[in-house]
Amino acid sequence: TIPTYKDSEIGKQHVTFYSIEIRKRGNKVWNLEKRFSEFAELHSLLSKTYGHLPNIPQKTLFALKEPSQINEKREILEKYLQVTLIFPPKTVCLNILKANC
Repeated sequence: TIPTYKDSEIGKQHVTFYSIEIRKRGNKVWNLEKRFSEFAELHSLLSKTYGHLPNIPQKTLFALKEPSQINEKREILEKYLQVTLIFPPKTVCLNILKANC
């Protein structure tokens, strides 16, 4: 799931980190923070490997600052993540999430 997000400043750049919680059978939990660009990278990798996937939101020219817009994007990314979890875990976990699931 992607229950929350947090806004940060990196230098003079406004960025949003999406907080991801992955639960595996046996009570193992990973908590990660990822930027939209990392979801785009995951989408690119999985599209090349598995073909057609649901769309992810388009990258915006300027950082989103309105909570309603960020939440809308977060909800779409959460749905996307739910779909990608059906793929072999090592593809998703090791290549993009950088977690050893």
